[in-house]
Amino acid sequence: MLLNQLLRNLIQIGEFTLIDPEGRTHVFKGARSGPSVTVRVKDVATARRIFFHPNLALGEAFMDGNLTLEKGDVYELLELCMMNMAWGEGEHWPQRIMSRLGRWNRRIAQHNPIGRAQSNGAHH
Repeated sequence: MLLNQLLRNLIQIGEFTLIDPEGRTHVFKGARSGPSVTVRVKDVATARRIFFHPNLALGEAFMDGNLTLEKGDVYELLELCMMNMAWGEGEHWPQRIMSRLGRWNRRIAQHNPIGRAQSNGAHH
């Protein structure tokens, strides 16, 4: 599971226990002590979304009920995430790629040559 690879590299502080959709338990323990949280992911699609877009998908999965806290509360989960994001660069490689693609896409979508700007101004 891709999410396991992310967590193995990300968790440097505290302990994060993941219960995957098949019911298997994976424990990721950092070298330094910190919060201890156990999370259950209900389906593979949710795990995939969290891997590729953790900043957005983690909260969405929690709100949708596709991610539940078995041990700890939402504050401890957020604390654990923030402590470990500050440890490294803050982004893993898929997130860096998606971020770059998003910036390129935004530049293309926001391209506003003089002719288009005049047309937009006249419209408003």
